[in-house]
Amino acid sequence: MIKRAIFARELGVPIAMHDYLTGGFTENTSLTHYCQDNGLLLHIHRAMHAVIDRQKNHGIHFHVLAKALRISGGYHIHSGTVVGKLKGEIEITLGFVDLLRDDFIEKDRSCGIYFTQDWVSKLIHVDVYLSGCPPKPEAIIDAITKLRKKISREIYPDKTMSQQENRCFTTNHMFQVGHSIHTGNYDQGFLYQPTSTSDIPLETFFKYKSSVSSPELVN
Repeated sequence: MIKRAIFARELGVPIAMHDYLTGGFTENTSLTHYCQDNGLLLHIHRAMHAVIDRQKNHGIHFHVLAKALRISGGYHIHSGTVVGKLKGEIEITLGFVDLLRDDFIEKDRSCGIYFTQDWVSKLIHVDVYLSGCPPKPEAIIDAITKLRKKISREIYPDKTMSQQENRCFTTNHMFQVGHSIHTGNYDQGFLYQPTSTSDIPLETFFKYKSSVSSPELVN
């Protein structure tokens, strides 16, 4: 698809079309980045969707495919109509059209666009949503802080501020951020780690070890 997009660009074509379901989400994401970087408008076609979402007794809802498309990328989509060849239920069609037009973005913008699934909490109780796979360090810290605040509100529902000595969970805890000690390429600092025994100089360690006499064996 990248080769075809390059050929279309050389011809001066302003718009390219891609079947994102048959092509796949990874391919669609790569093609989206190329079109954005090279001035092409990417039109999304949803060929093969009827095999997945049109039957009520199997498959998945097109809202799921629309949410995945929001993360993958594209400029506009061939959504179909509510009459004629592409007949569909009006509420379903308008629902995913509104979903694709929605400007709502989760608070953690560094991890991209994520969608809150209301039905998850009805099946499995979730205290904190943690986006990202794997999540970034700052996302983990934010989730821990939110969880502590939630626990504090449950313990003291009538008090916005509790005395420190009577509080089981502190909400104003300050994480100490030190220099990164890993070998990766992350820009985030890790949580401060206290000095371990591995940081003790070798001469000090052996000096202490030699001063301790081993127990004598008694027959």
